[in-house]
Amino acid sequence: MRKVLLSLTILVLLVPTVLAKSWDVYVISAMHGYHKDHPSFNYDHLYKVVERLDPDFVGVEIRPEDIGEDTRYLNANYPLEMVELAQRFSGRVFGFDWLGDAITGQPIPKNYWQTLTVKKLERELDKEQALMARRPPKLDELQSQQQALLQSATVESLMDGRYGQLTRAIDQQQQLWLGKTRYQAILDFNQRRDEKIAENIVRVMNARSGGTLVVVTGADHRTFIVENLERAFAGSIRVHQSLPVTSVVH
Repeated sequence: MRKVLLSLTILVLLVPTVLAKSWDVYVISAMHGYHKDHPSFNYDHLYKVVERLDPDFVGVEIRPEDIGEDTRYLNANYPLEMVELAQRFSGRVFGFDWLGDAITGQPIPKNYWQTLTVKKLERELDKEQALMARRPPKLDELQSQQQALLQSATVESLMDGRYGQLTRAIDQQQQLWLGKTRYQAILDFNQRRDEKIAENIVRVMNARSGGTLVVVTGADHRTFIVENLERAFAGSIRVHQSLPVTSVVH
C-alpha cells in the first residue's frame, strides 16, 4: 500500500512539471515592407492573426537589448510590424534578433548599415562583373518563385513549407556561387544570424513555464527557426504548421 501511495505521490508531483513546460508555438512569417497595401496579407491581417491566437508570449525580430527602447530608435532600425507588435503586446513580448557581435549589448550606431562589413561586401559584389557573370541562372529562377509567393501570400500560405524550401534551395545556390570567395563572409553572417535567432528563442522558452508562443519573423528565417525549435525540444513541444480555424483572417 505504501508503494502505491508513494507512486501516486510521485505522479502528482511530476504532472504539473510536465504541464508547466507545455508549449504551443506558432511561427508566423512577416514580409516587412510587402505588407503595405498587400491584397491578402497586409499589416492588419498580421496583427489580427497574432491577437486571435491569444498568446502568452510574443517574440519579435528586435534584438533583446533593444526591446525596451523608444519608438523613434526602434523605427529607425526595425521593420514597422515588429515595432507595432512590440507595443501592442508590451508586457509579454521579447526580442530575439541578432545583428552582429560587435554591437551586442550596445545601441545600434546611426551609420551601422553603411559601415557593417557584410553590407560593404554586398555593395562590392554588385560591382564585381566577373563574379556577377558567374551568378547561377537557377538563383534568379528560385528568387522569382519566392517573389511570386510573396505577391500572393497569406499568413497560412507562408506556413505550408513552400517558401522555406525555396529559401533552402537559394542558400545552396549562393554557397555554390560565393563559397570559397571573400564573399563567403556574407553567407557566414546570415547563417550566424539564423543560429543566434534560434538560440535566443530557445533561451527564452527554457526560462519560462510554457504556454502559447507566437514568433513573428521575416519569412526567410521561418524554416530555420522551426527546425531548430523541434531539434532543441525533441518533440516535447507543438510547433504548428497551420492556424486554428478561429485565427484565420480573410
